[in-house]
Amino acid sequence: MNSIPPEYRYINEDFINFDFYRTKHIYDDESPGYLPDEFPWTGLRGFKFLFCAYALLMMLATSLGVSRRVDWTDKSLFLVLSTADYHVHQTGQIARERPQHSVILTRSRYIRNLRDKGFGQVPMVTFSQLLGHGDLGSLVGAVRAFRRWSRDREQDEHDVERGHADYMFVLFCLSSVFERHGDDLKSVHMSAIRSYVFRAMPTERIFLYQHGLGWDLPSLLSQVGIECNHVLWGDVFDMRDDAEMEWMLYGNPWHERLVERGAHRADTDTGDTSCLFFSDLFTYMRIDQDDLVERYLDALQRFDAADGCEMQVKLHVAREHIEDVPRPWLREHVVSGSNEAVIPKADVTISDHSSASFESLVAGVPTILIDEADRASDLIPEAIRELDGVRILDGLDNLSPDVARQHADVDVDIAELREAGIVGEADIVDQVWARVDAVG
Repeated sequence: MNSIPPEYRYINEDFINFDFYRTKHIYDDESPGYLPDEFPWTGLRGFKFLFCAYALLMMLATSLGVSRRVDWTDKSLFLVLSTADYHVHQTGQIARERPQHSVILTRSRYIRNLRDKGFGQVPMVTFSQLLGHGDLGSLVGAVRAFRRWSRDREQDEHDVERGHADYMFVLFCLSSVFERHGDDLKSVHMSAIRSYVFRAMPTERIFLYQHGLGWDLPSLLSQVGIECNHVLWGDVFDMRDDAEMEWMLYGNPWHERLVERGAHRADTDTGDTSCLFFSDLFTYMRIDQDDLVERYLDALQRFDAADGCEMQVKLHVAREHIEDVPRPWLREHVVSGSNEAVIPKADVTISDHSSASFESLVAGVPTILIDEADRASDLIPEAIRELDGVRILDGLDNLSPDVARQHADVDVDIAELREAGIVGEADIVDQVWARVDAVG
């Protein structure tokens, strides 16, 4: 059994408390981390009064038809709080399958990006528009509930700083809207715990999408008695035997779509071997492994200097600031664009351990994994190691342009990927919707 982080123990008191203690215990005082992503304008003087006035204005605009009213009845709501490929493509692919039964809740500045990604057929609502679906009674109830919660925190001798208090106030208001529409919605889909959803919805109608072994959320929730629906994708192979969840699927909706579309390596033969690195260099920099950083840079420099090799570097989606790349010569090799766009143009991909390597295989591009600091050996089971399209090298010192050229000629068999569990269970999108129909 995994040890339970302190903040998870507060879930059974109230999901709002979970958000508060997670913010207070994990993130620094100046920045509560990702939590205010929906409303980044917290912390202003008089925020609560301004927010209430804004909410009332949105309610009036919605009732008059000025702001769009969404029909929630029998709909599934998909929370999109990041337009990073791995969030949008996994949860969004479920919505794309049944746009008439789906609604995307997102920030207004993401809407154009989502339409460009192919989600134009799915109705979308912003958080501002969501407030308009409340009423005066729910807003008053949220204010009273927040005041009781604040007094309880003071009695427990927990300081609630202004920025955090403002954000917690927003959560109470959002909860009140969800409570009003909870019976109308068939299901809610998201990639992290959102207290305003868990507080208002039966857990059997909540679907959490998680990326690989780095997320222990299914196990943690099970240990504190919360049984919702889980869809795990990426590197989750070893969890099959250990997990005891009531309902869980292992699969990759996005990979399923790539397979259905016949994803394959692009015909871009220029005579050079195109080597695409999925750089996790900044992970090493964060943990101060200076020697490892230098050896990684040395390996990249070998490719930069080699004849017949075209080196490209795709930065991690969470750290795509080219100005942070430590060497000017390396910046010239950084490529932008989604994985779906850049992977098929490569002849071989190289990573220490990245879920993008598996996406590479689905696209028919062989991959090399560098087993450095025992990362790959700890995470990749034998079924993956035995695939023809995968080559695992023992450390960066064994990586060379010649090794990459040799592996670039290997063919990737989609049937073997499914058997090994990379693509996951077939028809996972249909299975998720079947579950939605069963619990909704």
